Parts: sequence; C-alpha cells; structure tokens
Amino acid sequence: MNRRRQLVLATGLLPLAHSRAGRGQPSQQMRRIGYLSLNTNGNEVDAQSRSLLQESLRRRGWVEGKNLQIEWRYAAGHYDRLDGLAKELVDLKVELIVAALNAPTAAARRATTSIPIVMIGAVLPVERGYVSSLAHPAGNVTGTSAPGADTAAKSIQILREVAPTLTRLALLTNPSSSERPRRLQSAPHSIDELDRAAHNSVVDAIGRTAGALGMTSETFEAQTSEDITSRLQRIGASRAQMMWVAYDGVFQSRLRDIASFATEHKILSIGIATAFTTVGGALYYGSSLAEILDRSVSFVDRILRGATPGDLPVEEPTNFDLIINMKTMRSIGIAVPRTVLVRATELIE
Repeated sequence: MNRRRQLVLATGLLPLAHSRAGRGQPSQQMRRIGYLSLNTNGNEVDAQSRSLLQESLRRRGWVEGKNLQIEWRYAAGHYDRLDGLAKELVDLKVELIVAALNAPTAAARRATTSIPIVMIGAVLPVERGYVSSLAHPAGNVTGTSAPGADTAAKSIQILREVAPTLTRLALLTNPSSSERPRRLQSAPHSIDELDRAAHNSVVDAIGRTAGALGMTSETFEAQTSEDITSRLQRIGASRAQMMWVAYDGVFQSRLRDIASFATEHKILSIGIATAFTTVGGALYYGSSLAEILDRSVSFVDRILRGATPGDLPVEEPTNFDLIINMKTMRSIGIAVPRTVLVRATELIE
C-alpha cells in the first residue's frame, strides 16, 4: 500500500483545477486525438501514465468513449516502428498527436507539419528543432520539457545521503534515445551530435557530483531493449553498489527487469522514470509525473478548444518528487535515514 504525502499535489494540481472553474464544458461532439509512445502497451509504466492522463482529461470534461476518442499507438521499444505509427495517426485525421518523450515527438514531426503535436517531457526541444523557443514555439509543436543535468546530479546526492558508505556507481544510459533511426532534417545541428552532447552533459554532471562525494562512476550504454540484458550482466560483474537508471523510451519497456536485477544483486538503484519505484526500484527523484502529464493535458484541452500550438509556451517542470520503495530498501538491507524520509513525497510499503 502506498503512503503518499499530499503537499506536492495539493499545491500543484488543485490550483490548476480551480483556475479552470467556470470554464465552459466541452462539446459532446466526439473528438479524436492520437497518442504515440515508444513504450509497450499495458505495462506498469504505461498503465500509470495512461491512468493519470485519462484522469486529467476527465477533470477538463474530456471523457474517452463519450466525447473523446484516443488512438493509442505503441512502438514497444522499436524506434523503426514510430514513423509508421505516426503516419497511421495522420491518415486517421486525428486533431492532434500527444507524443511521449523525444523519439515519438520527432516521428510525429516527420509525419506532419500541420496537425498539432503536444510533447510530454521532451529533452532539449529547442536545440533539436521541435520548437523555435520555449516562449514562442511557432510551428505545430508545444507541450512540456524534461529537467536537465542538474536534476540528475541531485539524484546522486540523494544516493550519498541514503547510503554514505557505498562508493561504486553504475550509470545505465542510452546515448541515442531521441531520433533513431534517422535524424530530423529540419533540426539546426546533427541529431546524433545533439544526442551525444545531451547524454554527455548528464553523465559529466553525475561524474563530477559523484567524484566530489567520494564515489566512482562507470557508464554502461544500451541503445536497444536487447542491449539491456548484457549491460546488466556487465554491471553485475563490475561489482557496482549503486545504479542510476536513465529515463528512456527503450528502458521503459524493461524497467521491471532492471529493478529486479538491482534488488537481486543488492544494488541501491535510483531511476528518473516515476514508475521505477512502482515496479520495484529503490528510489525515484525527478519531476512530478502527475504534474507533467497534467500540464501536457492542459495543452490538449486548449488546442481542442481552438488555441494554436505555436502560441502556447512550452512549460518546464516545477514540482519534483522523491519516492522511496521501502520494501525494496529492506530487501537490499539499507535503512533510510530519517533526514531523507521526511523529504519523501511518497513511501511505498
């Protein structure tokens, strides 16, 4: 059973609901939108996100099956399926496409320059050419962006607070998580270079923080779902004591496997996908999934009511969660200090 502290949601989502008070209800005419994800349909990560997204739509008067039809499309970790799925949505003449993370956003942009696209948690959307600027997106894309390297560095500080005697850290990352298998031609720079630069900025920030805290770090790169198994084996052989898991579309489909591996090997793990702790990972630190999805849905709502995506500024995360899976912590034999417990927004028992 989850024990959730209410401060984040009370101060974040409820004012959003109140700000909509008095706004007219949507028409009962059936509207159609698309949802594009690199994830696998129905797994724990998808189920959590889908439930929050549907609830946020309902709060705004959009009920799937009543006045809203959602065309759900999943690539199951295969980048090469995204373009075809995006084209399907365009051929269905959806009114907008919700794109989860970078690769689906890029695929949607390749498929259409006219149908509105709402990003969820895109990384470096300006640098990758999705939008002209955060304040003035122009074009047909808007939505929410992801936190940067500073948040990743903060997660390493949390690992140190939780287990001050552990020193060997493994990073499980994907350096090419956004645009494979081909680059977006309209972007101002090579997408491969941007992917590598974004990846390196996070790895470097983690490395500097880990070094300052007396820890060593080693990076293990996995670009496909199939890569993950061998990388985990290497992490085990490296005798890592801690593991940081990137937020990535490929990793989403294998989060339970990654979390189980860490627990089995008594490795203290922290992920930056909220569902990581839901599937057994020890820790999560990052932007509030509820807030990111709620803010993303606010773009869907405004566009369905007639707003132009290019006029809606991209929003960055403002609320951050620290989630601790207490059952996993007990399993790996680590007692969480009270100074960390009191800062947690959720404890999973």
